[in-house]
Amino acid sequence: MNAQILEEYSKFCDELEELMQEENSSLRHTSEDGTNWVERKKAMVTRVNELLTKLRSESIRSTLHPGPVTALRDLVMKKLMKLLLLSRETEQLLLKNSFPRKPNAPSAIPLRAIQSVYSSAA
Repeated sequence: MNAQILEEYSKFCDELEELMQEENSSLRHTSEDGTNWVERKKAMVTRVNELLTKLRSESIRSTLHPGPVTALRDLVMKKLMKLLLLSRETEQLLLKNSFPRKPNAPSAIPLRAIQSVYSSAA
């Protein structure tokens, strides 16, 4: 496996994490539904497809071997796990923001009104 391709993929993971952190922060502090992030995500999908194609073609031509490539591969795997966890958290925020907010709870009924209802019923 080519270390250069893995390095490129690692940098992509950093960019993707930055995007996901921005989205996550935005969803936490606003009640938006995430539609303004769609175009940026589509661009990232195109890039990840290109990188995965490169990785797959390189993996077929060469075997995995110990050395600096292994350490880089492990780093990329850790970044991917972090991205998966962040993705899950973002998904939960999107779900929460997609449901309409409940209106404020009605104010408490005054004690005198309750007493008058009970006294008139007796």
